[in-house]
Amino acid sequence: MILLDWDGEIIEGDAGRHVEYPIHVEIMARRSDVNSVVHTHPLHSIAFAATGWPLQALSHEGTHFVPPDIARFEKTGDLVRTPELGQALADTLGDRLGVLMPHHGITTVGRDVGEAVAAATHLERACQIGLLAGEHAIPSSDEEALQKRERSYRHLSMAWAYLARNVGRPV
Repeated sequence: MILLDWDGEIIEGDAGRHVEYPIHVEIMARRSDVNSVVHTHPLHSIAFAATGWPLQALSHEGTHFVPPDIARFEKTGDLVRTPELGQALADTLGDRLGVLMPHHGITTVGRDVGEAVAAATHLERACQIGLLAGEHAIPSSDEEALQKRERSYRHLSMAWAYLARNVGRPV
């Protein structure tokens, strides 16, 4: 782990700075409620984003992101290497928990590392379920999905705790 200043300069830590640091810096500069940003390139999320299908509330995981349909950053499918692209991604994310980045990956946020990581794993699972169910799957109603979201938001912290407990355990 490294700590960057708002200009992307390393102020703590020994690892090198990743080229896509503007994703993290620009979102955190925009969102006072965000203390952690996860950007990753998960298999099912990339495949799902390439379909152009709307993400549906087919599972509890999906209700964290829809309704309304999840945001999609379509300005580029390439690396987000500049502050301008980071700002555009932050604009697309808005006040949401996550964003699909077609032909690239996903970005999720949280109040802490655990929430942001759990959001990323939930988004990947929601996309996997969407691919398995197909374009014509029948989702929860918007009303039910929003009720599930309200009740299950705290589950992001619980999901992180579960993941942390299982690190290194044999499968």
